[in-house]
Amino acid sequence: MRLRGSVTLFLALVLTSCCALICALLESARTAGTRYYAALAANAAVDSLFSRYDRTLFARYRILAYRYPGDERCAAELDRAVQAYRQDAGRYPFFEATIRPLETGFLGDGGAVWLEQEMLDYMKTQPGDAAPLTVSLLTQYSPGLTFAEHVSPSATALSPLFADAAESEALYFRLEQSLLDAGREKEAAVAALAAGNLPDFSQHAAALSAALRQTELASADCLQLSSQLTDGSARFAFSGQAEEVALLPLYETVSETAAAFRARRPEISAAGTAAPTLAVTVSAYETAAAELAARIAEEAEEDDEDDGMGIDAEALWHSLAADFSAALSLPTLSAASGLRQDASPLSLAALLRTEPATREALCLPASAAVPAGSLSLTELPSAQLAAAEPGASRSDEDDCLFAHYAASFFPCYLSQTNEAAQAGLSLQLEYLSAGKETDRENFSAVCSRLFADQESLRLLALLSDPAACQAAEHAADSLCTAVASPRLRALLRFLLLYALAAYDSLTDLSLLLAGQKAPLFTLAPVPRISADRLLQGGGFQPPAAALSESGDGLSYREALLFFYLQTSRAARNYRMLDLMETALSNGQTPFRITHCLVSLRAELRCNASHLFTALFSLPAAAPNQFQISVQSFRAYWEGARRFNLAFL
Repeated sequence: MRLRGSVTLFLALVLTSCCALICALLESARTAGTRYYAALAANAAVDSLFSRYDRTLFARYRILAYRYPGDERCAAELDRAVQAYRQDAGRYPFFEATIRPLETGFLGDGGAVWLEQEMLDYMKTQPGDAAPLTVSLLTQYSPGLTFAEHVSPSATALSPLFADAAESEALYFRLEQSLLDAGREKEAAVAALAAGNLPDFSQHAAALSAALRQTELASADCLQLSSQLTDGSARFAFSGQAEEVALLPLYETVSETAAAFRARRPEISAAGTAAPTLAVTVSAYETAAAELAARIAEEAEEDDEDDGMGIDAEALWHSLAADFSAALSLPTLSAASGLRQDASPLSLAALLRTEPATREALCLPASAAVPAGSLSLTELPSAQLAAAEPGASRSDEDDCLFAHYAASFFPCYLSQTNEAAQAGLSLQLEYLSAGKETDRENFSAVCSRLFADQESLRLLALLSDPAACQAAEHAADSLCTAVASPRLRALLRFLLLYALAAYDSLTDLSLLLAGQKAPLFTLAPVPRISADRLLQGGGFQPPAAALSESGDGLSYREALLFFYLQTSRAARNYRMLDLMETALSNGQTPFRITHCLVSLRAELRCNASHLFTALFSLPAAAPNQFQISVQSFRAYWEGARRFNLAFL
């Protein structure tokens, strides 16, 4: 029987192919398992590193970050975790493993965008009913604040110009009155001199000299202040905002006043220049009158002894009086001032000239004090990091969460009453908006901004109110004589409106600093005081401590949060990092918030050996190894835990 091996050969070939396929599939699965195990080791290493977040930073501010020790030390920490996985690899061994940081993200990167993300992640877990700002409040008050921020620079710049104009008019009135006084005293002195009444002449001559000195002083002050007004009005320029249109009549009135004083300048200067010379003339005639009196007395005594006719004393006195009158030619003004008195314009101007320190002293409650903390910004993140704005814009809901976070972790002026002073700066919420080095500077900057915004809004509301304008016009007319020019009446009317706005804005600030609410950032605020009452009041009177309005409006802290949201995101984020770094630093171990890691991409490279394919490899083939490259990405913010794999 003849046997054939074809079937055996066929089966051998088929079985060999099947075994090769099965081994290839097993090797592929084993290779994929090794790669996955390497990725697991890389992820575990990065997770282990991120589990060492800074406890003090988290406890104080609820921010997760790892104090980055540097690339080498970080790689060493990662390698220790990877080696533990390599030793327990089991069926998925790998060797010659190296892991290193590939990409690092720190809290201050990109305008501190990762700080924002962590703030949002934390605040989303907090109850919404405790938020100091809501979307409805933002919608209600943000337009008014934006409007005020646009118009307040021009309104604030016009305020001292109106004060200069009012004081110039008051000084011109004083110059006019001193010349009138000098004229009256001259006439009285001439009459006394003609009558030979030396004591009366001396009295009127002294009063005349005093009036001339007042003329000299009033002339010099008027020239200086009017020059200041002229220079200021020439430098003033609108920024081009459409909201400033209502301020144009005010600027025109100030410019007309400056032009009027430019025209008056020669005669004002002439009056001031002539006054000292005339005073010397008066003094000389006082001496001449005394000598004439002595001469007349001497001649009268000699005539009594000689029984002579004597001299004509009356003719001598008349002659001296005529000479005195001719020699004392007083300067005159071509235009009348038009004011009834100078006190009211000066009091209104003083209200506009209130310095920030004086303003704060007026508005602060009794016995209240501003902390004296300070901060050196040279080495802090705000001075070291690049001014790069964070990426995508944030929604109103996000802004409310940012404000909630800021109010929760950073105190303000009203938070300091019963709390110990903070390290560095105590008024930290003010610093987030102002960015100054001291508590006093930050407090002053915030108060000045509040006052300027309110003054602008209240001024524009008064200008658009016919009843308020009419009342101011009547009050201005009461300060003028019949010869007052329309320009002067317009100046006093606008000055009164400015003073009314300033008065009510000071009241707003007083309410805020007393812990009450005020109608901030309102396009149509209700005036609290009339023009007539303002003229009678004699300056600003802080409201009583118990004064409480309707309860509508915003509190001091809420106003600060609006300013905080108006600040550029990068600036406020960097300032927040400043405060965090300062609070967590001490003399021995300075804390560097910019070295705090929030995201990391690490790369693990390693080698592994083939197992099943080695059975079919020829001895002369290439080394039975392959390389694995795995990348792992981790971050502290929500939704960022992911990893990417890449194989070589």
